[in-house]
Amino acid sequence: MKTLEEAKRYLRRGDYVKIASSLGIELECLRKTLQRPNSKRYPSVVAKACEVAEFNKSFGVKPL
Repeated sequence: MKTLEEAKRYLRRGDYVKIASSLGIELECLRKTLQRPNSKRYPSVVAKACEVAEFNKSFGVKPL
């Protein structure tokens, strides 16, 4: 996955909780960070989202 838009197609509801907990931030903070591309945490959030999306894709999760 190269962009967040590609990754979002493979993310499911529980994945956002998984991403937030692995980065040590609250779920609401994660959601706000995804809306703010100039945020300090944005690159790490996108990288982790792409990592989770790749994992889902490798296990056969269908894109939305």
